Amino acid sequence: MAQHLAGAIALLIATLSCLTKPGLNRWIFMVLFTATLGLIHHSKQWGAIPEGLERAAMISAFLASLYVLRAIIQTAPQLSEVNASFTALEPLPRRGMVQLLGVFFGVPLAVGAVSVIAPLATYQDHDMSAQEDIAGWSIRGIGLSVLFSPFTVAMGIVTTSLGDRLHLGSLLLIGVTLATLLLAFSFLSRRCRLPRELPRSFWKALLWVLAPVLVLVFLNLALYLSVGLNPLKAATLLIIPLALLIAIKRDGSAQRTMLNLTSTYWRDFDGEITIFSGALIFAVAVTSMPEVQQTVSLLAHSIGANALISLTVLAIVIPASLGLHMVVPATITLTLFGPVMPSDLHVAFLGLAALVGWAYGAMAALGSLAFLTACKAFSVSPTALAKGENMRFMAGFIFIACTLVLFL
Repeated sequence: MAQHLAGAIALLIATLSCLTKPGLNRWIFMVLFTATLGLIHHSKQWGAIPEGLERAAMISAFLASLYVLRAIIQTAPQLSEVNASFTALEPLPRRGMVQLLGVFFGVPLAVGAVSVIAPLATYQDHDMSAQEDIAGWSIRGIGLSVLFSPFTVAMGIVTTSLGDRLHLGSLLLIGVTLATLLLAFSFLSRRCRLPRELPRSFWKALLWVLAPVLVLVFLNLALYLSVGLNPLKAATLLIIPLALLIAIKRDGSAQRTMLNLTSTYWRDFDGEITIFSGALIFAVAVTSMPEVQQTVSLLAHSIGANALISLTVLAIVIPASLGLHMVVPATITLTLFGPVMPSDLHVAFLGLAALVGWAYGAMAALGSLAFLTACKAFSVSPTALAKGENMRFMAGFIFIACTLVLFL
């Protein structure tokens, strides 16, 4: 009963958003919902709509809790000390620092990390080329955090779409290993340098800022390993009580700032609920059709699971580069290909493929809300940044990775 009510609320929010806010989100939802009705009319699987809306409600609740987490980090007293350490760095260590900050703050904040890093670029009167450089390297760090952070919409879509077959521990381990290797490549190729000049006080302040995140990760994994609680549900249940405890410890001004930030974020995320709702009900409608299930089974038998994993990356990257939000192709490919994966390891790599495609979008795709938001925060051209070094970096990696997967 509660799940049906949550799904109805998600549909109401999406409908009101379409009626009151013009723009691309409205048209994406209308196209997906119309296509869903056509598919369900053919298959007679009307239960796909409430099932998709229930999934959307879960993602929406998770996203709402992430905004609370963002408010916690942005109001941390030690954050100003982290920012102050940036001023004396040369270009190469500056690149290394903003990339590391992108990873560190990308784990709890996702694209919200730009609100921490962007002032570093705009505060010091950099010229446009330096500002684009800082933006590109910080976005790279944020994109790499997508590969392993349990507190992102990308991970929420992966865990929701793949369900109980996904072994979260394996996915996180593979993701953090891959992110570490890609991060190390940036330093070993001498495109950036470790910021060794930073004082010990910087790292101490950074640890205090990220302490709530470390607590959440530990509790989230403990609940998952002990009682098997879904990571989305665990994070949704834990973040708000943790925020209340932290707010009690802070002064009245910080409490008001946390409340104002959270309420502002909650007022403006109905457009994201609209896209999630449309994509998830469409994905459920597609996968409920026997003809589609048979086609995917034949495809898996003819080209193999590894080819489907490579296809998943490309199916997310190409539409995102053309302007389509990653949630649509990611949800559809994961929901279609997940059931035909022959082993749990293949399921984990399928989830990783979606995260790699999402990471590319976060770094260099015009269809990524995270990328566009970051460009706006840094006051740089999205088109110029999309054609920059991050695109070549991720495109090269994806080409090599897909080739290796095909021949394994």
